[in-house]
Amino acid sequence: MCALAPMTEEERLKRVDERVERIGEQLAAFRMDVREDFGKTSVQIAELRSEVIDRDMGLLKCLLGLFVAQTAALGALMAVFR
Repeated sequence: MCALAPMTEEERLKRVDERVERIGEQLAAFRMDVREDFGKTSVQIAELRSEVIDRDMGLLKCLLGLFVAQTAALGALMAVFR
């Protein structure tokens, strides 16, 4: 077939079908990539959440220790100056 020859309706439909199939394959591949990336992101979020919880628990322990020490010091001062 010559490149300048007019295409028949059947040839046009065939080319359109091929293009639609290629687009469909690319879309399927894109969806798989998005799902994979979303899965990785979910794991990273879970890890980050775990780290934040661990850090917050450490801070809470330090604050509780500081509160107990401050209360003991205040009690000792009150006992001395009474």
